[in-house]
Amino acid sequence: MKSGKWPFGAREIGVLVEGDAEKHELNQPWSIWEERELEKKMAYGDKLFKLCTFSTVEEFWGYWNNIPKPR
Repeated sequence: MKSGKWPFGAREIGVLVEGDAEKHELNQPWSIWEERELEKKMAYGDKLFKLCTFSTVEEFWGYWNNIPKPR
């Protein structure tokens, strides 16, 4: 499993939600993964790329709203 490049880092997402006075912490950090099929016979774990990790509801929506839509 590899980490993919994401257009926004934690600092940028923090700026997007900085105006919110109250943060809504999750019980544990979560990650969003993308499955990419680069070669037909790749192992499943090699097809996964971590896009981001977040620990608040506000960070989740900051990432989720900026994920490119499927073509």
